[in-house]
Amino acid sequence: MKSQRKEDLKANARVVEIFATQKNKRQVEERQLLQQIDAANEEMASLRSKIEEMETEKAESNRRVEELEEIIGFMPRRVGCEFEEEEDQFGGCGSRDFYCRDDGKNCNFGFTSKFLAFTYKFCAEKASV
Repeated sequence: MKSQRKEDLKANARVVEIFATQKNKRQVEERQLLQQIDAANEEMASLRSKIEEMETEKAESNRRVEELEEIIGFMPRRVGCEFEEEEDQFGGCGSRDFYCRDDGKNCNFGFTSKFLAFTYKFCAEKASV
């Protein structure tokens, strides 16, 4: 009977040890899952702030596009080529060479210097407002 009790005690101790080990494993897994949840929440917050930032940039870009479209509305349109010799030589009205002089760096795309000065002044005034 005494030996039976010893065996029962050993068996009970083993069962308690098994349950304790399982409980520890669950607690470790729970901590890992909570850390993953925290990391996911941080990433979601970061992505939300990026989305908000991009929406702000998009609104600013749309506003800028509207301003530029308004400026373009004031620009004169070129109807035809003024110099047919240049059209043949440089590729026509639509070519960059027709509008650019001095190796292509000083381009005004057919607009007069007075008009360009006006647009620069207009943009500078708009930016300071």
